[in-house]
Amino acid sequence: MVEKSKPNDEKSAQQRLTEGSTWMTVASVLSRVLGVIYIIPWWRWMGDAATANEANALFNVGYNWYSIFLMIAVAGVPQAISRQLAHYNAKQEYRNAQRLFKAAIWLMIATGLVTGVALYLLAPLLAIGTPTRETSDGIATIRSLAPALIVLPFLSISRGFFEGHQDMKPSAISQITEQLARVGFMLASVYILRRILDAPVRQAVVQSTFAAFIGAVVAIATLAFYYFKHRTFYAHDMALSQETEEIKTGTLLKEIVMIAIPFILSGAIMEFLNVIDTQTFKPIMSRVTGFSEGMIINEYGIFSANVRKLVTVLISFATSISSTLVPIISSTFTREKENQRASAMRGGTRFPETNAIISHGLSLGALVLLPASLGTALIANNAYQLIYAPDSSGTYYLQLSAISAIVQGLYFLLISILQAMNLQKRGMLGIAIAVVTKLILQYPMIAVFHTPGAIYATLLAFLAPIIYYFYILKKYGEVDYTIIADSVWPIIKAVIVMVIVGIATAFASHWFIGSTGILANVISMLLVVIVSMIVYTYMTLKYQRLDILIGQPRADQWRQRLKIHVA
Repeated sequence: MVEKSKPNDEKSAQQRLTEGSTWMTVASVLSRVLGVIYIIPWWRWMGDAATANEANALFNVGYNWYSIFLMIAVAGVPQAISRQLAHYNAKQEYRNAQRLFKAAIWLMIATGLVTGVALYLLAPLLAIGTPTRETSDGIATIRSLAPALIVLPFLSISRGFFEGHQDMKPSAISQITEQLARVGFMLASVYILRRILDAPVRQAVVQSTFAAFIGAVVAIATLAFYYFKHRTFYAHDMALSQETEEIKTGTLLKEIVMIAIPFILSGAIMEFLNVIDTQTFKPIMSRVTGFSEGMIINEYGIFSANVRKLVTVLISFATSISSTLVPIISSTFTREKENQRASAMRGGTRFPETNAIISHGLSLGALVLLPASLGTALIANNAYQLIYAPDSSGTYYLQLSAISAIVQGLYFLLISILQAMNLQKRGMLGIAIAVVTKLILQYPMIAVFHTPGAIYATLLAFLAPIIYYFYILKKYGEVDYTIIADSVWPIIKAVIVMVIVGIATAFASHWFIGSTGILANVISMLLVVIVSMIVYTYMTLKYQRLDILIGQPRADQWRQRLKIHVA
């Protein structure tokens, strides 16, 4: 009997990784770019700079706690489902895969209801000590996010279904429609409340956070459309299943929970560290500086709300690749282990294909994340002025955070690889290392460096587990870092050249165009971006690194047309 063909069957794992990562990256970046662009009118409609910073800080207070509860509600189940669907499909155990997904749906509905109600009831306690004028403002903002918390677990598990089948397009497009609906509702409500009705800032912020619910509903509708459009494709022929035994529902749920715990912690690590900032920044700054309450709230609004919204675009590159890595590595790793047991072969690297995918994934991450992060640092002054207002502190914090995003992105790539290879316990230990590092360094870093100290503490908190993860992958995955280094080093050289040229372009544009006025600011920023992109594209074609993203045949065509000789 011939096995029914499924999408991507004729494609190599590296091709599926590149294509899936491209879909997820484009969608993630577009949705986050929308999340940055909306700030321009949103921030200005709120009022003057101080009022807008305070509104953004209040918005951030609500979202920090909402993100923690969302991680608890989702509990890493979508990533676990993605991983296990790929695992069972690789073994052709389609019945178990289907039953696993159905059990996860009911689990997500239940956790959504429980955590949504819990967030609403605990809001008065959670709002205490946050950087807001009135505790009641924090309570109202946190509670406005409860409806979204109820439906988002179902949305997340639905995305996990598509990703588990290594079909990233529906999940990617749902991210875009979600953000379009959310941003549209936010801007409409803020304009009406602040510009027309002159309503209080708190009311406008509450409607802005409630927009998360509107976006989630639209995203669910998008996924439903894709499922019903291609439902015959997703319905596996049960006659082809090769289960040796039917796993009980209770066992499947236990399996989900055990796999999901590391995923929830790895995904929540950023939120844990953000909450540490939310709860400790104001008390520590009050003790170690002479800043007034208003000045501290303003500083928090700049580095934690304003800058962080921009940096999430950078981190999305890594998280998009990570979400694609998990099912592909899990499927490949499972198959290699099964083949190894069957053949009882020994000698050499036990997981050559898995190692090749890991190297490809890390190279793909470096190819995208390094130029994006360092490029953002180059245009930090222009970008911050354009989106918010001229502010030397905002520029400096954005530069630091952009560089820190490289370390954060590498963390997400590495922990996803560990989880896909069933090394969850080691991944959890690394998470604990990160949280403890942040808690230990937070006070002394802020005491010495003030606001930048919180950013330094976060950077070092991510760096600590990265070192540990590299050791674990070498020990248990037999990863050959010389191969990875050979692949990444040309990318680093290309980025160095890009940065040097970008700095020269920035100085030249400042000299000839100036730095005052919106038009001069936009022209200067575009010049730096365009010149840097041209240089980076040229160098990565010369070093044959752009081939990772666009494929060697197309890269060869570009080199031939541009008369670029391979280095």
